[in-house]
Amino acid sequence: IKPDLDTIIYTPEYIPFNFKTVSLGFDGIGFRDDGINGNPYAVAVGDSFTFGLGVNSSDSWVELLEKKMGKDVVNMGVWGYGTIAEERTLERYGMKLKPKLIIVGFAVNDFSDSYTFDTNLAGKKQLKDSLKDNIAIFRFLWETLGELKHDSEIIRYSDDNLSFVFWPQPAVDDINPNYEKVKLGEDLSKESFLRINKMAKENNATLVIVLLPAKEQVYWHIVKNYVSDPEQYTYDYPIDAMDTFCADNNLSCLDLRQAFNTHALKGEKLFFYIDSHYEEAGNRLVADEVHKYLVNNKLIN
Repeated sequence: IKPDLDTIIYTPEYIPFNFKTVSLGFDGIGFRDDGINGNPYAVAVGDSFTFGLGVNSSDSWVELLEKKMGKDVVNMGVWGYGTIAEERTLERYGMKLKPKLIIVGFAVNDFSDSYTFDTNLAGKKQLKDSLKDNIAIFRFLWETLGELKHDSEIIRYSDDNLSFVFWPQPAVDDINPNYEKVKLGEDLSKESFLRINKMAKENNATLVIVLLPAKEQVYWHIVKNYVSDPEQYTYDYPIDAMDTFCADNNLSCLDLRQAFNTHALKGEKLFFYIDSHYEEAGNRLVADEVHKYLVNNKLIN
């Protein structure tokens, strides 16, 4: 991302949100952060969920966590990134800030994104295509929602507390372990996490992986009643695989499914109406749970 950007993003769904970047001392490269005073305590990498797409920077879970900790937490999240791209971000930029803590936000489509990064000219094409595709999909959904004729199952749901559009079908390609890109991407992601952990140890830092659940996954108690073939939706596979991987390799992983499911069952709205990202309440929940985990594991001094 370019440094020193300062603009407002307008879309039909999001409340207009600010998009500012700072260089953090790196020439020609910017990150969506509020700046640092000296070396930060932590660096967070991830995709659009870590970036905080759809909310003001101050309402992203990374910035909310920073306020709770009372220590600098740098947000190096970039939409469209997967684990390999995040590893490179840490290697080229994050570790040079000498953080004591490395936080990696893992989304359920990250296995697929790692495969895409590895096969598309080391990711040079991925970010451009990801942004272009996301914008196209959003416009398509928003403008033609009432007249969609598509193989995907579009679910419009509303009750006394919630109003959502669920679009479960596209995610199947990114989470089904029987798909080659998911299985190969899983191996690539796991290898990348091991390298990140090695990098952290060599720099006297601690790695924490935050497993971020998806919209349809969190509200599966609703979605499953409206899809024609519930068995094809293996939403839990990526996080289940990461839980096992973390246990086998003694990595610190925070699985947020239970926290999100508990709030969702209470009728709380944690995601945007159409878009798949966390709105402010979802970001607050991530920040609260990560902060609690860091305190309980004595990772904040």
